Amino acid sequence: MPNDTDSAALDLHAESAPGLAFCKPAVTDATPRYLQSDFIAPSRTIGLDTATTLKATFWQCTIEETPQIGDPAFVSIALNTGGGRVWRNKETTPTDVGAIAMQPFEGAHWRFENPVSFVHLYVPFSLARDVCQSLFDRELAHTELRTPSSVTDGTLCLAARGIQNGLSCIEPTQLILYSWALLLSDILVRRFSSRAGRHVRT
Repeated sequence: MPNDTDSAALDLHAESAPGLAFCKPAVTDATPRYLQSDFIAPSRTIGLDTATTLKATFWQCTIEETPQIGDPAFVSIALNTGGGRVWRNKETTPTDVGAIAMQPFEGAHWRFENPVSFVHLYVPFSLARDVCQSLFDRELAHTELRTPSSVTDGTLCLAARGIQNGLSCIEPTQLILYSWALLLSDILVRRFSSRAGRHVRT
């Protein structure tokens, strides 16, 4: 759990640590709407109802399918950590174990080859937008960020697995959550936005 020491450290170092200060406008205590479901609930949550950037949930799914509403305020990255495959909407290519499915901002319908376990990482869209502004001097629109399923991109998968392992070993401080959120935002903008492959501004 974040504590007063973490908050004080963030404030103390805000001017000397521009990356952390950069995250502060994206701090929110909002719960991603993706979690609203009558059929499934997470087994563990991190950062919900807490003023932070990155939020995460762990799931063990034994149902066959479920609808999921969208949330334009967060980019949702779901890493399949074990069990069966997952299909989104009517797409024919499943998300295998070790791959990532991203939740569309408008919501989706999911089918499971149960049981399936996965971890969801939620990045404030406002942070991804600010990172895009910083890197490319251009704001990011929702329509400019791809949200594919069955993502095997090595950079994103490696980052998501590293964060999952970190969350499994420690109770992360706000500073750690900020750094992870910034890392994911950078990857999303560089590899999954309309700016992908372009040179960053100097």
